[in-house]
This record gives sequence, C-alpha cells and structure tokens, in this order.
Amino acid sequence: MCAIPFSRIAKGDGKKTAEDLAGWTDWHAFEIAKLLFPLLPLGVSTGINQQEQIFRFLEFSNDQCGVLAAAIPFTESDASLQCSLIANLAKACINSEGLKLKNAHHHSGEPSIVRGLLGAATVALKLGLKTEASSILSVIQISPPSLHTFTCSYWADEISSFLAKQVLSCLANGTAIDERKLLPKELAEFSEHISSKLQGQDFKKALKEHLGKAFQAQKANPPNPQSIHSYFSHRCRLRCGLSGLHSCQSARC
Repeated sequence: MCAIPFSRIAKGDGKKTAEDLAGWTDWHAFEIAKLLFPLLPLGVSTGINQQEQIFRFLEFSNDQCGVLAAAIPFTESDASLQCSLIANLAKACINSEGLKLKNAHHHSGEPSIVRGLLGAATVALKLGLKTEASSILSVIQISPPSLHTFTCSYWADEISSFLAKQVLSCLANGTAIDERKLLPKELAEFSEHISSKLQGQDFKKALKEHLGKAFQAQKANPPNPQSIHSYFSHRCRLRCGLSGLHSCQSARC
C-alpha cells in the first residue's frame, strides 16, 4: 500500500498524498506511513523524491494521528521539525473524536499504532515536552491485564505496552511511579484496601496477607452464587493472586 503514496510524492504531489492517507482509519494510515517513511530518504538520495514534497506531505498531514506518529522517529536529525510534529500530534489527539486504534480484525495482539504513539510520547518526554506527551498518552486506552496474562509470554507485547504507558504517564504528569499502577487487574483490585503509605516489601507483605485472609474467608463462608461456576471462578482468582504475588517476590529475589 505504501507504493501509492510513494509514487505520488515522486510525482511532486505531497498534498494529494496527505489527502489520500486522510481517508484511512488512524491505525491503517499508521501501518502505511511506517513503511513509507524509511523509503522517502532513499528516494531523495536517488533523485526520485524532492525534499520539499515530503515537507508538503507532512504539512498537510498535521491533523492525522497515524501519519504523525509514524513520522516522528524519522525526524531525529531535525529537532525543530520533530518538535513541530509532536506538537501537531498532541493537538490532533486532543481534537480527535474516538481515535481508531484497531478494528474487528485485530483479534489478538495489539495494533502497531499503540507502540507508535508510545514511542512518540517517549520522544516528547526526551525533549521535555511533558504536556504534549500527556496529550498523546491520553488517547491510548489500555486496561490492566489479567494476572494470567502477566504470567504468559504470549502476551508479552501487551504487558510491556501497559507498563510503558503507566510509567510514561507518571513521568509526563510529574508523579512518582507507584507500584500499584503496575499491578495486574486482580491484584490492583485488592490493593485498593491497603494503605497508600505502604511501599515496597511492606506493601507486598500487606497485599499477600490481605489475599490470604480473603481466600480463607471464602473457604469458611462461601457466597451464595447463582452458579457453581461463579463460585469456583472467584476462588481461582484468589488462588492466582497468591500464587502470582509469590512468583513476583521470587523473581525479585
């Protein structure tokens, strides 16, 4: 697909290239643009593309999140241009109405535009553009993954994106990186009952004790579930919480 925009730029029509990509959803435009941008410098070096048409393409793409996110990593040699693209991306994210990061065809795994936006936010932070980084991160909606997902290498990419977003958000907002924000869904729910003053090993110890008490309470006074399945699912979650926390502590040791 990137052959079409490449040929349009080669023909000297950067504006039309931007208009064409504007017709695609954000995630699809990113997929095309991330393949296109590595080719553009090669086209310039061989005389196929004109640098001014690349700038024109970027100028008319100033409200396209997918294109901008793909372009930022390839403008490292031009700090002024990179800052401009980051500012445009942040503004586009703020003005976007339901940024389309994926569609029904993404049955598993995450669309690459998520990594692209995380990368753009990282560059923004590196350049000291915290407000812009925060705006970019605001459109990435990643729910805390389940404990099972944390323990399965198949989901490593999604876990790393969740952790990256949490850490980058803390850096952008100037807040401490609280370990509670890095927990899987099940443990995060239990951590709400633990004092925020506890940190590190004290927090882990308190969380483990709380999980143990909750599990014992379930054994002594089982709820009146609508089905046997819901009861055993809840017991399994408690068991996983204890097992997962123990694994995390063992890994740190």
